[in-house]
Amino acid sequence: MRFLFPLLSFKKHGGVRALSLLMNGLAERGHEVYLVVPEDTYEEFYELNPGVKKIFTPPRRRNPISVLLTLLHLFTKAPPADFVVLSFFPTYFPALLHKSLKKSKLVYYIQDAEQLFYPFPFSLIAS
Repeated sequence: MRFLFPLLSFKKHGGVRALSLLMNGLAERGHEVYLVVPEDTYEEFYELNPGVKKIFTPPRRRNPISVLLTLLHLFTKAPPADFVVLSFFPTYFPALLHKSLKKSKLVYYIQDAEQLFYPFPFSLIAS
């Protein structure tokens, strides 16, 4: 099976650690695993199995248009996959495109209650 992990960053924090363990476990079991992440938000802190293929998108900026472009790049750079594993609500939107156009299934890997961490109106989207 092919698993796709679109992330806005791959840096040193617990959520990324949990996802790296999941990616490594899937790769060790012979699955194709893809990590799609902006090149400027990737840090080689958590070791990834050589079977995890990294796909980098253009650097992410802070302005709203750039964030939208980053989300679009997470879709356009992503290869076909059986499952798209989401872990943060903004990545839902490129994953929804992936589901619609590339016929993948979505898996939401919940690590916290996102609606508690974001102000209105983002809290509505996150819930």
